[in-house]
Amino acid sequence: MFSDYLFSFFGVLILWITAPVFLSAISTTAVVMYFISMTKINVVDVKYQGSWKRYFKSWFNIFKK
Repeated sequence: MFSDYLFSFFGVLILWITAPVFLSAISTTAVVMYFISMTKINVVDVKYQGSWKRYFKSWFNIFKK
């Protein structure tokens, strides 16, 4: 009986420890997806005709001037 209680206590403790890590990974993924999509809509589509290749090449063209 006591071992079942102890097992469930450790199970809950492990969930409490790992839940913030899991939630932070999900929120980080959502934030990264948001910023990538906003970059695509506001920069890549407008200035580079939707080409990610041109967008990344423009980073290196700054150093060639």
